[in-house]
Amino acid sequence: MGAIEQTVAVYERLKGRKYKVTVENGIEFVLDFDKKYYHHLAGYHYLTDVAGIAAPAYGKARFYQRLKNGRIKETEILCSQLFHNIAERIEHFGMIEEILSAGACKIIVEFDKRKADSDIEAKFYLYQRRGNPLLREPVTYYMLFIGCDTERNRYYPATYIVEHSTKYTAGQTMLNCKIEWME
Repeated sequence: MGAIEQTVAVYERLKGRKYKVTVENGIEFVLDFDKKYYHHLAGYHYLTDVAGIAAPAYGKARFYQRLKNGRIKETEILCSQLFHNIAERIEHFGMIEEILSAGACKIIVEFDKRKADSDIEAKFYLYQRRGNPLLREPVTYYMLFIGCDTERNRYYPATYIVEHSTKYTAGQTMLNCKIEWME
């Protein structure tokens, strides 16, 4: 199974359940994975050199369905000269499942994009970290940003990032949370 096919397999498992997140500040929300979110989570919007990949004319949900059904071939994506921009996301896409593993004492970050000098529109992010910056070890953050549609009071997976610096963590407010799986 190729790397792109593996991301689809992971996403199928993510789509199979809902995730109830209870934050220590009293906010509770349910996060679920619709087909239309996969495109941005995987980073395909960066692949502007391949027609129909970065901005599929038929929509992001249909893009996912076509990729899942083999109508978009993995080679079409891998041949992009810009694939290196998303290679780590694709390679570590399975970390999203680890980030959303059920349990208490999880850390959620109330995201302030100004502190990170970022354009990411998100209310929170959940993350896993490998390495320890205090011990001067190489560090990698795997971050699932969560957006909020305030009009509908709905939370959604906004983007997924693999980062090797503290750019997104420095100065942010970290809170405890609990994640429960719902079927």
